[in-house]
Amino acid sequence: MVCILLKLLIFGVNLLPTFNFASTISLKDNEQSLDLQMVSKLLNETIDESIDPCQDFYQFACGTWLERNYEESKSSDLRMIHQPIKLIRQTFFDQFITGKKVLKSNILRQMKYFHRLCVTKYTQEYSYKFAIGHCERKFPTIFDEALYYIMFHQTFNDKKLRNIKLKVTNMIDNIKYSFKKLINEKEWIDKKTKHYAFKKLNSMRSLFYDMKNYTLKEMETLYEHLKFTNENTFEEAKKSLKTFDILLTKKKKLLNKLSLISLFQPNAVYKLTENKISYNLGIFMKPYFDEKLPMSFNYGGLGYIIGHEITHGFDDDGSQYNENGKKFNWWSDEEKKIFQEKSNLFIEQYNKNVEKVSGYNVNGTLTLSENIADNGGINAAFNGYKKYLNELGRDEQKIPGYEKYSNEQLFFIAYSQLYCSSFTFVSTHYLMMNDPHSPDRFRVLTTLGNQKSFSDAFQCKVGSKMNPKYKVVIWKTGK
Repeated sequence: MVCILLKLLIFGVNLLPTFNFASTISLKDNEQSLDLQMVSKLLNETIDESIDPCQDFYQFACGTWLERNYEESKSSDLRMIHQPIKLIRQTFFDQFITGKKVLKSNILRQMKYFHRLCVTKYTQEYSYKFAIGHCERKFPTIFDEALYYIMFHQTFNDKKLRNIKLKVTNMIDNIKYSFKKLINEKEWIDKKTKHYAFKKLNSMRSLFYDMKNYTLKEMETLYEHLKFTNENTFEEAKKSLKTFDILLTKKKKLLNKLSLISLFQPNAVYKLTENKISYNLGIFMKPYFDEKLPMSFNYGGLGYIIGHEITHGFDDDGSQYNENGKKFNWWSDEEKKIFQEKSNLFIEQYNKNVEKVSGYNVNGTLTLSENIADNGGINAAFNGYKKYLNELGRDEQKIPGYEKYSNEQLFFIAYSQLYCSSFTFVSTHYLMMNDPHSPDRFRVLTTLGNQKSFSDAFQCKVGSKMNPKYKVVIWKTGK
């Protein structure tokens, strides 16, 4: 757990807090391990430069990715943010199941043996290539915990996690600082309420998961009673797995901690009753964050997520809780009225968005909290990134083949690519009825349309689709 302790000057002429930033990471260290060719390849596989970014930034940022994945998207839901999970699974099979990478592990031996039984069965009717692919796709989920334990220790180590925590902590510092500036500039919030807001923000904790809580020895213990014999047929092995699944479920409950299957999902959660943000391991992988990515991408990805979760502490729900996660009314009646009026403007704005596949309008009331967090989060992250650049004292390195894009433009491209996605009609229908998030397309178009920093970066004319004259403001630059 990392607690961000920032000094705060509450009363006096200036309500804006002062800070001691004591990051142990040199700003220049962030550029020593950059892989600019990797970034160039990423942009080449995602953006569509035939599209005017001031007319449809979603299509500009995701157009090539959508085209490349068009056939697969006809039958399945796809999101760019889930590609690292697919890569981790594929790497596991390529290295440990069909490859020659060695790991002293009983459960890995059982997994390899089950896979061989599966391949042997299906090569009786189909080609070897088909059998390999089929057995990977249909690999029993009961093995997932072991798969992720193994790949967790292949992907991360103590040193890498320490470096990630240091870099992310510095990002949190900068984004918190920028969010404090957003609060301080709001003329409709009085000094007393700002005091409570600063107090809550300063007390907001960040939780990172530790490697020592997930050991390979523990993983072996989970699966110690699973053993196949040389006499087992494929059908007998499958039957054994069903029996063992009950025991495994009980063992996992006894561990009383989040499974690595869940931890690898790219997610972060703000818990309003604890005033705490928990970060899953998957959020520290591309496209959210990578030590080889420029900080424009890291702030546009993970930085936005940090800002988004911080903003949840001050959205229509979070604003009802204090720094200890207790329900507390720290707003004046007039401030609550203004906050509600601004919230209603968000509802009206998002209600006008029509999702093309289903034909439904976005439910601005259902999605209000997430829309507030999207708008406040991207603004706090952008200002946090500008603070980083100011401390760096220069621009970041240019991307080969994409030198024309500024740091600020790359920030917004990175943000938008978190939402490159395609869903089937059935999934789209369900999401429109139940998901508290707006459709991915509008998380880009409407959110960025509200950001003056975006239209300035791409020099979009006032009145263009990405720079409407009217912008909705709560937790972003503007009074």
